[in-house]
Parts: sequence; C-alpha cells; structure tokens
Amino acid sequence: MHKAQSQIKSVSIRLYLLITIAMLAIIPVVILGIISTTTSRRSNEKSFDENRILLTNIGQEIINNKITYYEDTLKTLIENNDFNIEQSPYSKLNGDMKLIKKTDESILNIYYSDNTGKVFQILDSKLPDDYNATEKPWFKETIENPNKYIIHSPYQDKITGKSAITIYKAVIKNNVPIGVMAIDVELSELADQLSSVKYGQTGEFIITDKDGVVISDNDKTKIAGTEPTEYNCWNEISTGDKGKIKFNYNNSTYEGYFETSELTGWKLILKIPSSELRKSENDSTIASIIIIFAIAAITLIITMAIARRISKGVNALKDGMERTANGEFNKEIIINNHIREFIILENSFNKMQKNIAKLIKSVDNSAINVNKNAINSANMSKEVAISMNQVSETINQISSGTMESSSNLEMIAHSMDLLSQSMNKIEEATESVNGMAIKANDLGKDGIKIVKTVINKSYETKKSTESVKDVVSEVSESIMKIGAMNKAISAITEQTNLLALNAAIEAARAGEAGKGFAVVADEIRKLAEETSVSAKQIDEIIKEIRNKSELAVDRVLETSGTVDDQEHAVKESEVIFTEIVTAIESLTEKVSKIAEGVSTINNMKDDVVEKVENLSAILEETASGTEEVSATAQEVTASTESFVDNFNNLKDMAEELKEKIEEFKL
Repeated sequence: MHKAQSQIKSVSIRLYLLITIAMLAIIPVVILGIISTTTSRRSNEKSFDENRILLTNIGQEIINNKITYYEDTLKTLIENNDFNIEQSPYSKLNGDMKLIKKTDESILNIYYSDNTGKVFQILDSKLPDDYNATEKPWFKETIENPNKYIIHSPYQDKITGKSAITIYKAVIKNNVPIGVMAIDVELSELADQLSSVKYGQTGEFIITDKDGVVISDNDKTKIAGTEPTEYNCWNEISTGDKGKIKFNYNNSTYEGYFETSELTGWKLILKIPSSELRKSENDSTIASIIIIFAIAAITLIITMAIARRISKGVNALKDGMERTANGEFNKEIIINNHIREFIILENSFNKMQKNIAKLIKSVDNSAINVNKNAINSANMSKEVAISMNQVSETINQISSGTMESSSNLEMIAHSMDLLSQSMNKIEEATESVNGMAIKANDLGKDGIKIVKTVINKSYETKKSTESVKDVVSEVSESIMKIGAMNKAISAITEQTNLLALNAAIEAARAGEAGKGFAVVADEIRKLAEETSVSAKQIDEIIKEIRNKSELAVDRVLETSGTVDDQEHAVKESEVIFTEIVTAIESLTEKVSKIAEGVSTINNMKDDVVEKVENLSAILEETASGTEEVSATAQEVTASTESFVDNFNNLKDMAEELKEKIEEFKL
C-alpha cells in the first residue's frame, strides 16, 4: 500500500499539471469550435433558405412570364378573328398565325380545330385524311374546360425533334365552345433561361410537370425524360405543394427545395449536392480541429517545461524526506528553485529536522533514567510476590479443610433430601394404592352384582333360544305344507293350459261363431302360463326358505350350547369375584399401616435435615471468608508478578529505544 502511494506521488504533480493546463486550454477551444461550427451550420441553412426562396421566385417568374405570354398570344388570336364567316373564314387567322410565328422562333406551330375535327395550321405538313381532332384527348379536355388554358405534358416534336409543350384554349362564341386554338412552343429557350438560375457551383433548377416529365434541365438530353421520379423523395414532391427535400441518387446525396407553380402545376426542384452545401461547415470544423491540435501541442510544450521545473523542487524535497526517514538528521535539503513556495518549504523542512533531532536526544536521556528505575522496581516487586505466595498457601490449607467439611455436610443433606423424596413417593404410592384398593373393592362388589345379572340373563336367553327353535321348526313344517300346495297349483295350471288349448282348437273348428270363445280360451291359456311361471318361482323361494330355516335350526342348537357354556363360566366368575373382594379388603388394612410408618419417618427426617443445614451454612460462611482472603492474596501476588513483568518490559523497551536512537545521525 505504501509502495503504491509512493509511485502515485512520484508522477502525480507532472501528470496533474499536464492534464489541468491542457484541459484549461483545450476545452474553451473545443467549445469555441462547436459554437463556430453550429453558427456556420445555422448561417448556411439561413443563407440556403433565403437563396432558395429568391431562386424559386425567379423560376416561378420565368415560367409565369413565358406561359402568360403564350396564353396572351392565344387570347389575341381568338379575340381578333371572327370564326363565323362562311366564305374563306380563316384567311385572316392564317395570316395572324404566320405573323406571330415569325416574331418568335420558339413557336413551332399554331393551329385551330373546329367542332368538325378539321385542323387549320400554318405548317405545310399534311395530316392524314382520317385525322379527327375531336377524338383527341386534348380537344375533349379543352372543350370540357372552355375557360381554362390547358397545358400539354412535354413531348418530342415529330417534325423538329425538339422538346416542346402545347397550350390549348377553347374558342367560345355565344357562350358555346366551337373549336380549340393551340400553340406548340419549343422548350429550349425556357430551359436556357432557367438553367441560368444556379445555386453555388453545382446547384441547379429542374422543372417537371405533375407526372415528373422534365420540362427544363441543365442537361438538355434529360428534357422530356422522367429522371426525378427515380428520386426517393418523389412521392413527397408529387403530393406536396412545397418543402425541403433530401435524397440519394447515383451514389450521391442531394439536398434542396421544391415548389409547385400555381399557374401550371409544374414542380420547380432546386437541388444541390450535400458536399457543396456543407462545404463551409466542413471547412469550419477542420479549421477548429487544426486550432485545437495546435493549441494542444503548444500547451503540452509549455506545461512540460513548467512541470519539469516544479518536479526538480519536489524531487529535492522527496530526497530530503527519504534521508530523514532513514535516520539522517545531520544534512539540510537545498532546493534550487526561485518559486516562493519551494523556498518556504525548504526553510520549514530544515527547521522541522533540527527540532526532531533535539527531541530524539531528550528521549534518549529519558530512556536511560527509565531503565534504571525499572530495574529497581522489578527487584522490589519480586520480594513482595514471594511473601504473598507464602500467605496464600496457608490460607489455601485452611480453606481446603473447611470446604471438605462443608462438602461432607452437603452430601448428608443431599442424602436426607433423597430419603425425604423417597418417603414422599412411598406415601404418595400408598395413598394411591389405598385409593385403588378401595376402588377395586367397589368394582369387585359391582362385578358380583353384574355376574348375578348375567346369570339371570343367560337363563332368559336359554329359554328364548328354545322358543326360537320351536318357532323355526313350526315354520319349516308350514313351508313343507306350502310346497305341497304349490305343487297342486302347478298341476292345476298344467291342466288349465291343456283345456285352453283344446278350447282354442274347437273354436277354430267352429269358424266365425267360435272367434269370441277362441279369444277367451287364449286369455285363459296365457293366464295359466303366467300362473305356472309364478308357481315355479314360489317353489324356488320355498326351497330357499326351507334351506335357511334348517340353517337357523342348526344355529339355534349351537346357540343353546353356547348359552350353557356361558352360564357355567358366569357361575365360576362369581366365585372368583368373591375371592378378589376378600383379598382387596386385606390389602387395604396393610396399606393403612404402611402409611402410618411413612408419616412417622417423615417427621424425624425434617429435624435431621434442619440441623444439617444449619451446620452447613456455618461451614459455607467460613469457607467463603477463607476464599475471599485467598483470592485477595492471589490478586496481590498476580499484581506483583504483573509489576515485575511490566518493569522487565519497561526495561527492555528502554534498552530498545536507546538502540533505535543510536541509529539516528544527529
């Protein structure tokens, strides 16, 4: 434990200085870097919000201006032409359309279709003969929404091969749509204008319709394509009006903003790579890290220099303490350090070392005196201990004799107690035996009465058994008579059954006249059969009763024999009970005499016990006094022996202290 503490102290100051100063220097810089990075991020986000609003508004304005311009062109053509003229009706319209196309190279075609499906256009290309515009979706949608401008999704123009959109407007006369005016517009000029709107180095605008078809992109090859629908945020763009977005595409991460054009329903998507958007944040973070490492390096160098200087002073102080711990008090420590605290430590330690040296010298002188006094006291204590041992031996002899006499008396008293207990038990036993004898005498007399009652009952039982035997014999004879009568009934039943059979045969011969008689004969036959069955059952029952009555006669005869034996045994029991009662009366007289003798012994025992107890009490008091004197003598002897041991220990300690003091270099 001490070694571990020494190791900690040997490195603690330098380590603590390095950690403390480094933390004090680095933590504020880290906090400043975090604040700087956070501020940069917030500033960057604020700048992005401001710029995306500005750029989105510019994009909205470009689209609105372009679409509004072509919507106004369609409106002018419709308002400046009369579509009701029958003779050469569209000559003026044709001239106006050609004039407008010459003034704007973005216009690919202008055409009009009436309700018959005919198309009038400025291009020389001829449509198929069976072409009917009224069947086309764009015509139907425009007619269904006569007051709205319908903008077709971007497509590849078949004639020029350029990306284009078409704007439709219904021609209304007398509040009835009579046709559709349309203008095909190339998207390259619109795309050029929107591509000039950029954010940063690589940020760009993408314009799509509501289905994700590209209207404008810096890469012209993507126009009329559907790349934005592959963004993982397209569902959010297609269903929302505006909002911030973040998505991955082609192994790159993009952030941006989208907004929906109120005029066209197109989606304006501003996207910029996250790496460019967060570049300033990353630069700020890298700068903060560089500053932190630079400050940490400078702090480490300065701290190590300070720690080395302080460590020298601490090591000098440590060496001085180790010399002092080894008993060297004759060398002062010298700390070559101009730090005020170290100078104070140097002076205080040297002063402490001198004071300890003086104290050790004083202790050395005291140890010599203690050693001399301890030797004298030890000799005196030995003489006292010898005298007290002699006194203690004499007292022990007196105490031993007293204790032996007391012990003998205690044995006598104990024997008398045992005798008293035995006599009490004998007295209790005699009382118990006397009570049991009286009870046995009463029970014997009761037994004689019961035996006489049993004799009377046995005589009555014998008479009843003979009556039962006579009754069972009579029942057996009656059953024999019933059996004979049952056989007669069975014979009559058989004859009745035979007569009923003959009657049935005669009735059958009589034909219709004998049917009633046949029914009666049949009933008689059934009754005879049932009677025969019952007679058989009665015969079986009679046999069973006869067997049981015979068995009952046998049991009655056996019971009669048992009753005779019982009567003989009861008479013998009466003789025995009479003898028992006589013996118990004799026992009661003898037990009474024993109780009188026990009572006399108890009275004599009490006098003896009282005298023995008085003598024992006197001897115990004498023994107690001698024991107390002996104990006091032993305590004095032990104390003197303890004094001797303590004085010897004190002498040894004084000598040991002197040896230890001699180890110091004063």
